[in-house]
Formats: sequence, C-alpha cells, structure tokens
Amino acid sequence: MKLIRGLKINRGNISTLKETRQYTVTGDKESVFSLQVKTSAGKFYNFSTNAFDTTETSVCRLKNQVLENGVYNGQIVFPADTDGETYTILLFAEPHFNTELHSDFVGDINGVVLQHNPTLYQVDITQVADVSVTFTVSGTSSNFSTATMAQSVIVSQSPTVNDPIKTTISWTINNIDDDLKGLGLVPAINLSDEVPSRMWHSASSFVIDDTRSDDGGGSSHFNYIVDSIDDLSVDMVVTSGAANGATLTQVYTSESNNPVVKFNTSKVLPNNTTIPVKGYGASTINKTTPSINVVFSGFELTQKPLTTTVRGTGNTDRTQVDVNGTYGIGKSEVVGVNTYVEGFGVNNSTDNPIRGVSAGEDDGYLILTTNQTLIEGTVLSIINSSNSYTLTGDITINKMPTSNKIIYLDLDKILTLGTSS
Repeated sequence: MKLIRGLKINRGNISTLKETRQYTVTGDKESVFSLQVKTSAGKFYNFSTNAFDTTETSVCRLKNQVLENGVYNGQIVFPADTDGETYTILLFAEPHFNTELHSDFVGDINGVVLQHNPTLYQVDITQVADVSVTFTVSGTSSNFSTATMAQSVIVSQSPTVNDPIKTTISWTINNIDDDLKGLGLVPAINLSDEVPSRMWHSASSFVIDDTRSDDGGGSSHFNYIVDSIDDLSVDMVVTSGAANGATLTQVYTSESNNPVVKFNTSKVLPNNTTIPVKGYGASTINKTTPSINVVFSGFELTQKPLTTTVRGTGNTDRTQVDVNGTYGIGKSEVVGVNTYVEGFGVNNSTDNPIRGVSAGEDDGYLILTTNQTLIEGTVLSIINSSNSYTLTGDITINKMPTSNKIIYLDLDKILTLGTSS
C-alpha cells in the first residue's frame, strides 16, 4: 500500500486581504490523492478559476493527482473577506489506486485533533475578520453640545496585519449656549502644552463574586474573584459605587484558575456588584486585554477666537464692564489658569483676570480685577475662555486588538466650565 505522508501549508491566520498560499503534498512515489477546499459558508474552491463557488462541481475537486516523484506542489488563492472565514482543506487518499494516509498523519478541526482516518485528512485555516477601534469623546454631556459628544473616528483592520495605521483627528469642542451653562469652557491644561495621552482612556467593568473572595465574603478585603479580567489592567480606576476612586494594583488568574483583581484599599463589596473602571493613558490602554498598541502624538488644544463689544456709555472707572453678550465667557476655577480680556483701552498694567460674569446672549457684563474706562463699541478679545475649541493630533495604531474596542477622550480633563463668580 502506497502512503500519503504529509501536507505542508502555512496554517497561520489569514488577514482580510487576498492571499495566495503554496502547498506541498508528499508521499510514496506513484501514490494518488485528491484535494478539496470548502468554506464554513458552504462554498467550494474552483481549481480552474481560483475562486470559491456556491455550487460544488467537478472542478471543485483536484482529483486523482499522482505523486510521480513523491511530491506535488500547488497553490490556493484565498479571497479578500472583511467579515472573516474558515477554510477547511480536505486531502483524500485514493484507495482504488492502492493509496492511504500514513498512520501518523492526522488532522484537526477547530483545534481538536481528529482520529486517524486512512482516507481523509482535514485541517482548518482561519481568515480573521477586521476589527474596529473607535476613538470618541466622553465627559459631562450637559456641558457640551450634542454635536461635540457625537464625534468619533473609526479605524478598521485585521489584527493579523502588522502595518501601522495612522489617523488624524480634528474635532470641534463646543459649549452649550444658554444662561446656565453658557459661561464658557476654560482649559484645564496650558494651551501651549501638548495634550497628554493620559486624557485618553479605555473603559470596562467586572462583576464581584464575593462568595468566593478571601474569607468567603461579607467583610472588607483587597482581593476579589470576579467574573472576568478581560479588558482589565493594573492602574485602572473605579469610577463610581462603593469602590469609587480605588485603583487596581493586580489583575491575574489564581492557582485555582479564578480571575482575580486586587484593589489598593480594602473594600466591602457584595456579591454581584458591577464595578466600572477606566484606564487612563496609552500605557494603561495598551496593557488591557485584548491587546492593542496605540500612540497619541502632537495633540493640541486651540481656543477659537471669541470677542464681545462694550455696551453703553457708563463704563467709566469701574470694574464692571457692560457688554453685548457673554456666552462663552467665564471666570476660571482652574488653579494656575485665569481668564482675561484684551482690547483697545483695556488697562492690563497689573494682573487683571475676570472675577465675575453676568450671563446674557445679547447683554450681560464682566467684572474685572482693576477699574476700567472703556468706550462703547470697543472690541474685547477673550483669553482662556471660549465657547469653542479645536483639538487636533495624530493617532497611530501599531497593533490592532483581537476584538472591537472603544477609546475615549475625557473632555472633563481638558476643559471645565467657567463660573459666574
């Protein structure tokens, strides 16, 4: 009996791009085999057209090939498919040509090793679907316009592709225009500095299994068994609930194969408590599971110019300046950041930040630090307060995650509401 002894083909995952893979069948001289390739969707490889057909025909089987010198070489063309696919290769030994498969030649399907079959060998090759990384914004939605909160950029690629992807972001961040929230947005960072990557975060959650934690539950402790540690990493911070503000110091699988998290402080957390967490900064985001490698670079926050004009003729030698609208103007509560006005005749010979604002769409007034005498109609430029900013920068993904992921820019960390006094 002649023996087919092996099938050599790259069984690594295929990206969503079109790819041709060479294969080699080896065995005894004059042994005979047939070959077929099918998909999980029920299509069959056409060895004549190198495409997959929905109907199985005679050309969908490479039939009765003779290993004249003990070797047969061929190729299979796998098509582009952004949704992914599983391809099963079936190698048949032809017993009526006195051929069977060697006893050591066994296949596997979905990672499960099959029992030896003297006439059939099967293996799978997986084409991994594209995954998406969505970059969007988070924050106190009542402080920002609806359009601001809806901004996002989506990057898609197969996780098997190693080529970096670079995308440029240019977002407009607008304040809500009303008397209650119209006191402008004040930068929480120096506008001359690059926006740091710690303003970006990933978000996840886990569920406490207190009945299996430390002492069996019901008391305060650091370590908790949870439902899953997927998409978790050390340095993530709890964002609400009984553990609000706590940090994850360890994320691991125990010797008994339980998923475990450890907090930096001892907590009493009942069974089935859901714990929301955020991981700030590229280094923390990159440590989450499924893995990703992302770099944020060159991000700048720029205030869009904001002006108002002096209203009326009574603005003489006083700190109150009546103006034709104050939307976007506010007093800063950020340590080290003050809001100012500049314009013809404005006395800024000493430090003169805005100390108060009376909000109005077409009227209102500003309270400055030093007395001013200003002419009606004088244009005042506002510094460090505006109802609109632009954020620009680049994001490079060096490694895609293995499943879809959302990464957020925390607007509350870069802009805060101005106040009236």
